[in-house]
Amino acid sequence: MGDEILVFAPSGGPESYAGARVYGVPGVPFPPYPEKDLGRLKAVLEGIPGTRLAIVGDGPARRTLERAFAGTPTVFTGFLHGEELAAAYASSDVFLFPSTTDTLGLAMVEALASGVPVVASRSGASREVVDDGRSGLLYEAGCARSLVGSVRRLVAEPGTREAMGKVGRAAAERRDWGTSARALRRYYEGARRLEASCPSPARSSPTDSGAASSC
Repeated sequence: MGDEILVFAPSGGPESYAGARVYGVPGVPFPPYPEKDLGRLKAVLEGIPGTRLAIVGDGPARRTLERAFAGTPTVFTGFLHGEELAAAYASSDVFLFPSTTDTLGLAMVEALASGVPVVASRSGASREVVDDGRSGLLYEAGCARSLVGSVRRLVAEPGTREAMGKVGRAAAERRDWGTSARALRRYYEGARRLEASCPSPARSSPTDSGAASSC
């Protein structure tokens, strides 16, 4: 993650990306698979006039999504890499992460590194990455009203977006590989101490009388 911090930076990317100001870059950089729940983002376009979406990546659900988003201000970029992908992040005001099945949330870390606040469904990965109310907002999974409300707040409050972007950038800088490895080691050491402190289950002696118990 340390190298990615150098690539994904709040460089103030081009505002004309995707043809107009982009308020969300959902699905960066993972491809549009059905389980990403990207179709739910259409509620943002319908509920907040003037917003535009850029869906970055490719996958088996792309054609279905293109039909679903036909006639909306949405652009499908296909796969982007390196500086192009970094520009997509930096051009955004808000990064949307609707998936509830991702376990790593690397795309969210890249968005934070770009100084972009994250709006994500309240799930395992997002709760680990997003500091709700400080580096982004978590909405209730499956609730379009909660999703639209979170995005609307950030669209309407540039100062909040900027403040969250700075907090997110600082948080991403702390997520280098060395820090992650040390944290993982602490978890393992804690688990070993917990295991050592637990009494071993009693074992019956071969000479004990009585019937053996069964589970």
